[in-house]
Amino acid sequence: MLTGSLPLSLLIFLWYALGTLTITTSKILLSTSYQTLNDQDLHHPVSPVTLTIFQFLVSTITLNLLLLHHPFPSFLSLPPLPPSQKTLLLKTSFTYTLGFLLTSYSFSLSTASFTETIKSSEPITSTLVALYFSVSPVSSGEFLGILLIILGVLSTVHDASSSHTPSILTSTPNPTLSLMITLTSNLCFSLRNVYQTILKKEMRNFNTFRFFHGMCQLSLLLMFPIFLFHLPKSLCPISALPPLCLNGLSHCFYNLCSAMILSRVSMIDHSMFNCLRRLGAILVSNFWFGVGMGMWGGGGIVGTVGGVAVYERKKAERKRKESLPR
Repeated sequence: MLTGSLPLSLLIFLWYALGTLTITTSKILLSTSYQTLNDQDLHHPVSPVTLTIFQFLVSTITLNLLLLHHPFPSFLSLPPLPPSQKTLLLKTSFTYTLGFLLTSYSFSLSTASFTETIKSSEPITSTLVALYFSVSPVSSGEFLGILLIILGVLSTVHDASSSHTPSILTSTPNPTLSLMITLTSNLCFSLRNVYQTILKKEMRNFNTFRFFHGMCQLSLLLMFPIFLFHLPKSLCPISALPPLCLNGLSHCFYNLCSAMILSRVSMIDHSMFNCLRRLGAILVSNFWFGVGMGMWGGGGIVGTVGGVAVYERKKAERKRKESLPR
């Protein structure tokens, strides 16, 4: 449905392009001062809570228009599910919501490249979660590739640049807090992926589009009390509405593409694709915001790509051995 018949390569391309647009506009919204509603002399950036709830709001309205032909949320459109699957859907929505809320906070506290570099370590989290829930096999060679990715990430965030251009780490006011928030968001997204994988296995007629629609509606519901708690800081400046709408639309379709890809590949493969997507996002955000990258940063990116290459080769070897007759 909609994207279900698209080739995997096209879905990945759209995922990468829309993801980069979402990340760039998110950072702009969180770092640009907009005129406030209650005081025209006061200017401040869009808050992480406002950005996150607006992403879910635009996603819900867009999917409602595509599925139901009206913009209003309708939980009656969700298919009837047994209690165990309802619990899985709620867990998926909760981790999805918390993951993006923490990502927004990380973007507000650090550079986009810092956040995306740390988030590129998601494969190690996904591997550990997948092994814990027994949803995807991993060989020792594949795990070596994942470790190479982690070393690449650590190298990238290491502040070894002696140039006068601000580096990824020195451009981040509180790198320790940003690191902890981003790593927690990694865990949330890994759990969200494993819950979707388990739910897909349990449901006979799993429809990714309707699943994503239901998840966005639940995420909007979960964000609403947080939005109210943060009033009036969470009020949206009128001048920020156009970029917020663009960000919400790109967020909707980039995550829809992500969900469609996850329904076709294993969650560990999905995390590898995600790692490469973040590599592009780091380069684009560095160029856009004028953030420099030293020798260790460049070497870390090369190491990350090398780790992905090792992982893919070892995975192919494992599958070839599994296909041999015993």
